[in-house]
Amino acid sequence: MKRSIIISCIVTALILMGCGRSLPLIPGDDTDASVIEVKKDGSVFCHVEGAFKEDYYDKDSLETFVKSEVEDYNRAHKDAVSIDSVSVSKERAIIELEFATAADYGAFEAKEFYMGTVDSAKQDGYRFDVPLFAPSETGKALTGDELNELGGKKVVICEEGMAIMLSDDVICMSEGVTLIDKSTVTTPGDRVSYIVYK
Repeated sequence: MKRSIIISCIVTALILMGCGRSLPLIPGDDTDASVIEVKKDGSVFCHVEGAFKEDYYDKDSLETFVKSEVEDYNRAHKDAVSIDSVSVSKERAIIELEFATAADYGAFEAKEFYMGTVDSAKQDGYRFDVPLFAPSETGKALTGDELNELGGKKVVICEEGMAIMLSDDVICMSEGVTLIDKSTVTTPGDRVSYIVYK
């Protein structure tokens, strides 16, 4: 069982424990689900749910595997990942992890995941060479000048298909990103997605 099997999942309907917000039904494979919450302090909460039916799986082995992966990562990145819970119920496995930073989440999963300001993202090499659309203005892409005015706003850049709960309202997003509510989106997973928010 690889780390990517635990973290990389297709989005579906979930209720996040402890965050006080829930997601409506999201089209997708009902086998697996991944929802993350990007918090104001830059930390990331990850809730993963998946089918757990095979005879050769058991809860103890799952817990051991998750603990081993987290310990391995933390040896090189002190206290970067913590385990909130690992549970199995009705042939479903649920794993909840806390990451100190968005960079830790991306590194742990070995997939692109960036969180910072628009200006810092540009300094880090992100070109913003895709059209960005305000949620209320479908079909009308932001101009370069409008994007420059958002330099101090936050942005999440990711390549996974998932639901992302942000700490504030979405300002604009790239094509393929779906707005679920004013601060929650789903990303398609077949391209790099940009979400700019307050």
